[in-house]
Amino acid sequence: MKFLLFILFFLTSLSAENVKILASKYFLDAGNSYTLEKAYQEKDNFSDLAYSSDTFGLRDDTLWIYIKLQNISQKHSSNMIEFLFPLHDYLEVVEYSDSKIIDQYLTGDLTKHSTRKVDASNFVVPYTLKPNETKEFIFKINSKSTLNAGMKFLSEAEYYASSSDTKLILGGYYGAVLIMLLYNIILYMMIKEKVYIYYVLFHFFYLLAQLSLNGFAFTYFWPDSPQINSYFFPVLMILTNLFSII
Repeated sequence: MKFLLFILFFLTSLSAENVKILASKYFLDAGNSYTLEKAYQEKDNFSDLAYSSDTFGLRDDTLWIYIKLQNISQKHSSNMIEFLFPLHDYLEVVEYSDSKIIDQYLTGDLTKHSTRKVDASNFVVPYTLKPNETKEFIFKINSKSTLNAGMKFLSEAEYYASSSDTKLILGGYYGAVLIMLLYNIILYMMIKEKVYIYYVLFHFFYLLAQLSLNGFAFTYFWPDSPQINSYFFPVLMILTNLFSII
C-alpha cells in the first residue's frame, strides 16, 4: 500500500515544463458573499496557495482559487489543470485573457458528468496558451464534503500519460480486491460457513466505496444521476464498516 501511495504521489507531482505559475492564491469566503466580480478584484489580497496539498476540511465556506499562468516557450501549448479531489459538489470555472472572461462553466459532483470538458473521474480544465501568452483562472468551489484545493498542472501529453499510469495502478488494486471477493464466495460455497458471507459483503461494499471515492463509479455507472452520487458514498462507508465489525 505504501508503494502504491508513493507511485500516486510521484504521478501527481508532475507539472507542465512550458508553463510558469505566476500566481496561486485562495480565499475562504465564510459569509458566501463574494461575487465573481468581487473575487477577481480582490484576487491580489488572497492568501498564497500550496496547490499540491492544501485542504481545508469540512466547512460551509466558499473556496475561491486564483491561478495565473504563462507560456514561457515559443510554441503553442495545450495544457490541463487537474483537480486531485473528485468529490467537489460544485466547481465553477472562469478563464480570463487580458482581464476579460473568455470561458465560464459550472461542473461538479452534483451536476451531470457531461458538464465536464474532459471525460475523466477527476475535474480537468483544458486550456491553450500562445507563445508567451498569460491567462488567469478563477475557481469557485462549494461542497458539503472536504474543501480541497489540490491540483496539478500538466501538458496535454503529460496528462494523458499520467492518467493512463494511474488507471493501470488502480486497476491492479481493484483487481486484487475483486479477487478477494471471488475467493470468499468460493470458500462459502465449499465450506458453507456463514462468516464468509460477511467477508463477501465487506469486500463488495468496500470495492464500491473506493470506486465512488475515486470518482470512477460516477463516471462509469451513473453519469447522469448526480443525486445518487451525493448519497451513495456515505451509505457505502456505513455498510463497509458494519460488515467489517460483524
